[in-house]
Amino acid sequence: MQFLLLHWHCILPAAAILISMVLMGRDKKTQGKGSADEIKTQDFLEDKELRR
Repeated sequence: MQFLLLHWHCILPAAAILISMVLMGRDKKTQGKGSADEIKTQDFLEDKELRR
């Protein structure tokens, strides 16, 4: 317990960074699925325009 009291100023920022990395990694996974579909749709529309 003494270790935590003496080093809380190091542990707290490290914990915040780890939590934010986990949350940001989870957001990228959900965004990637929608983005790929949007890119495919955009590519399809551009190809269709070029063929005209």
